[in-house]
Amino acid sequence: MIEVYDDVFTKEYCDSLVQQFEIFHDAHETINPSNIQQNSDDRVMYDWSPHWGLHYYHPDIAAQFYNGLQTCYEQYANKYDIIKSLEQHTPKGMSMQRTGPRQGYHVWHVENGGIASSSRMLVYMLYLNDVDPEHGGDTEYLYQGIKVQPKAGRVVLWPAGITHPHRGNPIYSGHKYICTGWYTYDN
Repeated sequence: MIEVYDDVFTKEYCDSLVQQFEIFHDAHETINPSNIQQNSDDRVMYDWSPHWGLHYYHPDIAAQFYNGLQTCYEQYANKYDIIKSLEQHTPKGMSMQRTGPRQGYHVWHVENGGIASSSRMLVYMLYLNDVDPEHGGDTEYLYQGIKVQPKAGRVVLWPAGITHPHRGNPIYSGHKYICTGWYTYDN
């Protein structure tokens, strides 16, 4: 149930998100997770809901993002009837992350692994840049034996629960940029 959708977003669109990440990161609007020592990537939390009133809300960029994800979700839902109940839901908890050498979350984990994350049903990840396979940075799924290499515009969807432990393998050179979040059971 790991599905990969290529060329969902253009390289130019992905580059614009990377540029936004760098602007917000430089403005110190990062989230530095303190509860998990191994998680040492840079993060900018992004919620494109206009009611939050965040100054970096860009309606056109957000609409393009959610439209692209919706296209992937519809294909996923058609293939796996089990999650059609989420059709009216929008993704939640989106964060942009930059991972460089000696950074990242390299331990096996699931996205729905406790009370705080129990409403997460489906994970999405958008790679914002290409990473040469020789430089690492792939996302690996333990039980499925699958590795997905970062490619700008590539979206990956997978179940958030215990059937899909995964990790971001180390990157040895350069940076990997992603957007990630969840579809949830609740509204």
